[in-house]
Amino acid sequence: MPKTRKFKIAVATLVVVLTVSVVYLVRSHYFSNPQKGQYFPPMAWAPVLEVGDSWTMALTSNEANYNLTMTVMGKETVNNVSCYVMKLVFEPEGPLVKNARVSNEITWWLADSTLSHLMKMEGKAHGFGYDLNFVEEHFYTFQGEPLLTVGNEHNETDSREMNVYGPPPTNILFWEDETTTTTRIKVEAVENITVPAGTFSCYKIVTYDENGQNILSTRWFSMEAKTAVRIENYEAGEFQIFETAELLSYSVR
Repeated sequence: MPKTRKFKIAVATLVVVLTVSVVYLVRSHYFSNPQKGQYFPPMAWAPVLEVGDSWTMALTSNEANYNLTMTVMGKETVNNVSCYVMKLVFEPEGPLVKNARVSNEITWWLADSTLSHLMKMEGKAHGFGYDLNFVEEHFYTFQGEPLLTVGNEHNETDSREMNVYGPPPTNILFWEDETTTTTRIKVEAVENITVPAGTFSCYKIVTYDENGQNILSTRWFSMEAKTAVRIENYEAGEFQIFETAELLSYSVR
């Protein structure tokens, strides 16, 4: 496969998979924004993260076993949405670093009212003979209300825009792409889950394809840890980030 194609697949896969790999939804209502995208109103009862809060996940795949550490760095607004700024570090380097030469440090902007919807992502990679910068932006629409109650289900449509640039000061645009995907989210049960970080009472949240037929992933979200303590990803692919993820340790205030 050509390197340009590999890079495209790798970065796109990173967004899709990692978006469901951190913390998932809490009870919230959404109101349409007349501008592009969706408005995420602040909710007083949503889990509040503080600078320095962190989680370390053990990721497994056919190719490697490695850890992902996510740390809250601050807060910023992206497309009129209040976000937590998250630093992600893979140790040791994962398949994306080896196969597509994507940096093992990435920055996320997560909507603070849901702790799940990725509004923006930035990282670095090497390709086309250059050190490149890639920027992702996401815009969401919903059918139904994404409430964290057993039996609730809704559709999410994610419109993703990705741009890959050359290094400063030129910032030449090497590649751009727009992709829209729709998934069906169901809160199916409350279960006790034991992982290396402990035993947690969790909401079992299953992501299906748009038709609600094929399961794409399952995650168990803990309000105590403010994260998904276990994730199972069922999508196969050359650049799949992981098959399973479990919480190793965490520190939240």
